[in-house]
Amino acid sequence: MALKDMFAFVKEGLEQQFNTKPRDPVAARKPLLRGIDATLDQFTNGRTKVPNKWWVVNNGVVAFGPTLKGTPLVLNGGTTSHVESGDFPAFLAAFRHAVEEGELDGEIAAIESGASVAGHSVAIGKPRRASGISPEAARLRGQKAAESRARNKAARGIDEG
Repeated sequence: MALKDMFAFVKEGLEQQFNTKPRDPVAARKPLLRGIDATLDQFTNGRTKVPNKWWVVNNGVVAFGPTLKGTPLVLNGGTTSHVESGDFPAFLAAFRHAVEEGELDGEIAAIESGASVAGHSVAIGKPRRASGISPEAARLRGQKAAESRARNKAARGIDEG
């Protein structure tokens, strides 16, 4: 066999394939499982003042919207699921089991890659405003501040001219 025949086995793109780290689905599930555990702990201990929580209770109903890497996870066609508060721990247990069994591996992979998977689009929320409040609230806050400044100037006897 000649040297040129040997290079027939060398193909383009194999170096990239060689250097690509294989995806570990078990490791990819861990952030989601940690979030489920944290949610259950928060809910059962009544800790509602925690940052980045996935749930809110109102009128005996829990609105549950899990995220992964800051991206909402699409479950059953939506990013928020509503569950009666009495059923929420069982719901989380079922959700945890589904994640452990790999039923959400496609959605997790889609979020990791930024792509969409088989009818599940990865929703990207609106960017947050720097102040964290709506433009209407900011405008109202500005008006109240101007009124307060005017009252303070009037109380000190300063003419607004």
